[in-house]
Amino acid sequence: MTTTQTLAPLLVVAFHEVVLTRQARARVDLNWGRVLRESHTSISMEVYVEPPMRRGRPIYDQLFQTLNQLDADPVRLSPWYPNPRLAVAGLEAPHDGETSWDFSLLDPVVADFMQATSGHSVDMNISTVPEGMFKTDCRLHIPPT
Repeated sequence: MTTTQTLAPLLVVAFHEVVLTRQARARVDLNWGRVLRESHTSISMEVYVEPPMRRGRPIYDQLFQTLNQLDADPVRLSPWYPNPRLAVAGLEAPHDGETSWDFSLLDPVVADFMQATSGHSVDMNISTVPEGMFKTDCRLHIPPT
């Protein structure tokens, strides 16, 4: 056995003991009367597009009024998979020169969201990929909204 092989485990143990001894002696003194830095935070929020956000739904007015009053910045709008008709304007692949683009469900929600968050930064996070982006022999079941 070489000297290095013999000393290595002893050095590890010694280093470990020094670290533990120093940690055991660590002392923290708090002085709540002295301000070093103030924390500045803001409220941010992510809004998932759900059927209750559609005009005419029972809690529609309350949802958008509360979103406006929250005064969050930034606010992220996230239409996504659980409600694909509210998230994707072109659910089906183009066929015979025709497209399935339909913004009639999504546009009112986006317009109302933008009005409720006016004056604040907004992130659009459209995360559902249209079926037409994939080559497949099977059709996806798209539930009604």
